[in-house]
Amino acid sequence: MQRWLPLLMILAGLALAALYFGPGAYRNMLFKRDCRGLLADITKGDTSAVLNYLEQDQRNTLAQLLSTNVPPDYHQRIESLKLTSWQKTDPATVWAIVTLKLESDTASFGLYQGKLRWRYDETGRRWALDLLGSYGAVYSTTGEPEWISLEEAIGYAKALR
Repeated sequence: MQRWLPLLMILAGLALAALYFGPGAYRNMLFKRDCRGLLADITKGDTSAVLNYLEQDQRNTLAQLLSTNVPPDYHQRIESLKLTSWQKTDPATVWAIVTLKLESDTASFGLYQGKLRWRYDETGRRWALDLLGSYGAVYSTTGEPEWISLEEAIGYAKALR
């Protein structure tokens, strides 16, 4: 038994580490899966699939906006859309920076960024995008971008209809 004691201590330590770090690592994997899935569906132009990534209470409002204000061929202008960075502010909230490059847009070189707030849905074991609590900006080469609330931008879009 004395010979197995070091191995048992190592296994107990690994089990404790898995219990402590496991749930956070699992949520991180789920976040990456959900965020990459959203970006892939946006790039494909599948707006109905995009709605599935939004928080439940925002889906109806944004479904109507997406169907009336987003051109069906918008995705053909996307050259690149990727997750640039992300940071957990608490176990159930992630702020993700997403960078978008559109084909030739002379006003801003076609580069934009989104500061997207994601919340963890404990019951569904998935991350949901809080689009109305997120921000967007023209890409800034010097310092912090001038973020504008997407809820405010959506209000402008509704007014322009």
